[in-house]
Amino acid sequence: MAQIKPFRGFRYNNQIFKEIDNLISPISDNKVNKEVFYKKPFNSILISLPKSEIDQSKSIYQEAQDTLNNWIDNKIIVQDQKPCIYIYYQYFNLPDDKNYYCRKGFICNIKISDWSENIILRHENTIPDGVEDRLRLLEKTKINSSPTHGIYSDNQSVLDDIMDNSIKNPIYQINDYQGVREVISKIEDIEIIQIFIDTLKDKKIIIADGHHRYESSLLYKTEMEKNDPDFNENKEYNYHLIYLTNSVNNDINIYPTHRIIKNIINFKDQTFLDKIAIYFEINKLKSECDIEKEINEKKYSFGLILKDSVYCISLKKEYFNCIDWNLPKEVKELDVTILHYFIIFKVLGINEDEQRTSSNIDFKTDLSECFS
Repeated sequence: MAQIKPFRGFRYNNQIFKEIDNLISPISDNKVNKEVFYKKPFNSILISLPKSEIDQSKSIYQEAQDTLNNWIDNKIIVQDQKPCIYIYYQYFNLPDDKNYYCRKGFICNIKISDWSENIILRHENTIPDGVEDRLRLLEKTKINSSPTHGIYSDNQSVLDDIMDNSIKNPIYQINDYQGVREVISKIEDIEIIQIFIDTLKDKKIIIADGHHRYESSLLYKTEMEKNDPDFNENKEYNYHLIYLTNSVNNDINIYPTHRIIKNIINFKDQTFLDKIAIYFEINKLKSECDIEKEINEKKYSFGLILKDSVYCISLKKEYFNCIDWNLPKEVKELDVTILHYFIIFKVLGINEDEQRTSSNIDFKTDLSECFS
């Protein structure tokens, strides 16, 4: 099962930087946001999502390596003296919700395992170009510049009191660009760290975000195992940076990433609906504004928008357990798997492996963009 351990993190030198608000960046493809962060000379985006403008003869990955080395040499970032587990809390509100939430979790290293071992579970396919990008960055910098987000399940919430006590002594506190209050503390005590290790040792981890980051570490570890004559299981490349949160806490809110299907040859609305009707109950809606209410009230339900019509489609109960892809039960039961299996595979005929690279599928988080 999951093997975690503390690590000596690199952090911004607090002798130079009293505040880190201008030093952090989101993992985002939003170009408008990114350009703002690129203009800040020591912002972490220069390592995590590098781009080359200074010297066109360098790759962006070489640029990131040079920047990282420069920051270490000039003590812009310094490494903690002792291996730590880093506690990370995020305090936030949700749209149209008066409640105030706190997502509690901790950052550590986790032993890399192959998907087939069913220790670390995925719920989405990766895009080869995305994995290649993260792999090349890892090969150059030798660091995980941002953690994968993993979810474990502990009904006893053993670690909550420990984390609550630690977060009272933060090393950083900021309000980020989205209005989220972010607080980080660290734990160095070996005996307390052992409680974290013991709590996770019988757990499986579901990746919530960062499949490409994790898979790049998996490929890098495999590469080093083949090519490093001194390979052993204790080498640091056997581990991956991860942020872990407990699924039983009321602090995980998942927003949808929508699928836009395009350029299907000979696509006809009615033929598509006839095929959908084999697996789904179909309810025609007056407008896209009705989608959210409809799908929130039914299991395995999705909004479907065609050129001149809007629908709520709900998987028929007799198909709830009919997915024959080689996935863990927990992953088969996710909405995203239902969508990709029944609609994209069974109805549209795009095979599981092809879905990773298909030019027929786009991903959007902005619902208004999807409508337009």
